[in-house]
Amino acid sequence: MFKELDKVMAPGTDLSLAIRKDGCKMTVSVLPKSSGVKDSAKDQIVPLVVSGSPEELDEGFLSIVTKPVESVCGLLSRIEEFERAGQQAAAASRMAKEQKDKAASEEKARKEKYDALLAKADESTAAGRYSEALPLLEQAMEIAPERDRQKMEKRISAAKEAMGIGSLFGAGEGAGIREQPAGACPEDADDDDLPEGDDLPEELDNRFQMQSY
Repeated sequence: MFKELDKVMAPGTDLSLAIRKDGCKMTVSVLPKSSGVKDSAKDQIVPLVVSGSPEELDEGFLSIVTKPVESVCGLLSRIEEFERAGQQAAAASRMAKEQKDKAASEEKARKEKYDALLAKADESTAAGRYSEALPLLEQAMEIAPERDRQKMEKRISAAKEAMGIGSLFGAGEGAGIREQPAGACPEDADDDDLPEGDDLPEELDNRFQMQSY
C-alpha cells in the first residue's frame, strides 16, 4: 500500500489517515495536507471517506483513494509553487524599489552639491576672485550632468584666462600695474620733487663742481 501511495504523493505533502471501527465495518478518512501552503484554499479541502469491511478495504482501498490523493497533492504542490514564485517576485520588486530610491537619493544629493558649488563659483567670479572660482568650477565639472559639461568647460577656460593661466604674460588678479619705458620720466612728475642745488648731497655737489672746471 505504501509503495502505491508514494507514487502519487508530491514532495513536501502530508497524508493523514484516520481509521474508525464501527461494528464489523471500518471507516477510513484520507486528507492530503501541505505545511508549506499559506493560502486559505487548503482549508477548503475535505477529507475523502471510504467505508467497508476489512476485506473490502484490503481489496479496493487503494484503487479508490489513489486518484483523488494524486489530484489533491498535485493541487497543493502547485499552490505552494505559486506562493513561492509570488514571494520571489515581491522580494525582487522590493529590491528594485530600494535600488530606485537609492539612485534617486544619490541623484538628489549630487544635484544639491553641484548647485552649491556653482553658486559659490558665481559669487567668487562676480567678485573677481578667480583663484577661488576655478577649483569650485573644477569640482562641479566632476559631477556635472552630461548636458552641462560643455558649458562647464567654457567657464573653466574663462576662469583660467582671467587668471592668465597658460599665457606668457599672466594678467593675474589685481593686475593693472603699468610699466614705464626705460629712461622715460613720469609725465606727472613735479619740478618741486627734484632736489635744488643747495639741497644736493655733498658727494654729488663736489662732482658737479669738479666737472665745471
